[in-house]
Amino acid sequence: LLTTPGVDVTLIPHGWIANHYRWIVWKLAAMETAFPRHFAGRCLNPDSVLCQLKYRYDREIDRSHRSALKKILERDDLSSRTIVLCVSSVTTTKRDTEDGNEEKTSRHSNGVGAHEASTVIELTDGWYSVNAVLDAPLTNLLSKGKIFEGLKLCINGAELIGSDQAVSPLEAPSSLMLRISANSTRRARWNTRLGFHSYSHPFPLPLRSLYPDGGVVGCVDVVVLRQYPVEYMEKLPNGTTVFRNTRAEEREAKRFGRDLDRAREDVFTKVQREFEEVVKKSDARSSKKARSFSPKDISKLRNSKELYDAYTSASDPSFFEECLDNNQKASLEDYRRTSLDSKRAELENMFQRAWDENDQNISKRTVVPLLKVRLINYSKCNEDKTEAILSIWRPNEDVVQLLAEGSRLRIYHLMASGSRYRQGLPSLQFSSTRSTRYKTMSIDHDITDDIYSERKTTSLDELQTNPPALYSEVDLVG
Repeated sequence: LLTTPGVDVTLIPHGWIANHYRWIVWKLAAMETAFPRHFAGRCLNPDSVLCQLKYRYDREIDRSHRSALKKILERDDLSSRTIVLCVSSVTTTKRDTEDGNEEKTSRHSNGVGAHEASTVIELTDGWYSVNAVLDAPLTNLLSKGKIFEGLKLCINGAELIGSDQAVSPLEAPSSLMLRISANSTRRARWNTRLGFHSYSHPFPLPLRSLYPDGGVVGCVDVVVLRQYPVEYMEKLPNGTTVFRNTRAEEREAKRFGRDLDRAREDVFTKVQREFEEVVKKSDARSSKKARSFSPKDISKLRNSKELYDAYTSASDPSFFEECLDNNQKASLEDYRRTSLDSKRAELENMFQRAWDENDQNISKRTVVPLLKVRLINYSKCNEDKTEAILSIWRPNEDVVQLLAEGSRLRIYHLMASGSRYRQGLPSLQFSSTRSTRYKTMSIDHDITDDIYSERKTTSLDELQTNPPALYSEVDLVG
């Protein structure tokens, strides 16, 4: 390649030829192995390898075209976009939690538990490669042989970890990896083109294919079966949590408000008493012997402070005030007002300092509203009636209206989890994230009529004879 006409050696980065030589040989060998009747002995030869190298030089160096992984590692594109990559190798890193020692084993190593090992696979777009960390469900699929070298994966929502800096694929550190989750990863067809997928948005997935511990869910297409009343979760100082309905939360908020007002009143009363004592002591130290002022002496006073000091020390304050002209009265009144405002501000500052000190001993309430809805998979296949519970933290009015019962939505970017709080809930639960988005979809009533049932009024006598089979839930009205 270096002696080929049209190739500038100074433009080729260090390690570029070795990297592309590896992937070209890997691709050509795979073609001969997969289709021996058509390509045996015809692909993997020096001429084909050289032609492929020259093609990649023209594309990447002359025309400045970059592959998907190169754009991601150089921070010029998002790792969360839908991308198709091929598994090129598998490595299991077993960690000793006590000694901190690490030992790399091969794909078929035995005795490596899910909590003792993290599985790392190498993914390639045919031009460059990057290591990827698998979560527990993907690791389980790998151990069962569902994920293997040469398999193509369609990935959405991957996260680039290990470094925040843009780096060339040829200079990437070993700590730079993609974190992929089972709920956003699916197998791709063998002939799918590697690189960014033409549809960059998350692809909708059926609920029955999701894992409770499979991480982020890119998109689900669901129908809202039930919307439950808003709950309020309060985290107590001892670390426990309490859930309340709207009425109980209002009572608790009023009780806390009364206690807070009572505490503020007690602090203010104490500070006011201390402030009055300080003012009395200050007035006692600055008090002067009573004096008598003649009208002539009073007319000479112009400074507002002198007027106030003379007025407070006068033996007959009413006579002193009668002798003042209009300008003197205005100056005296302004000084009184300024002195009163200064004392009021000082009192407020003392109260604020005392309250800040006392506020550390008063536990503040940490309350978060929570809305739960029951979802069912929207599918033309009547057999797929998988349900899930979605928890939305801090829902606004728009979200509450969107999640009306009977509506069909596509919900993006959810976090999956298992059932935590009580029995009777579906094994699959979702939690909203900051990136969660909702999109309303049109409804085919032939499908929804089979999976959605509206609420209806039932008497207690009917419940005794025919217990509700739908979700085993009833709402009491009356």
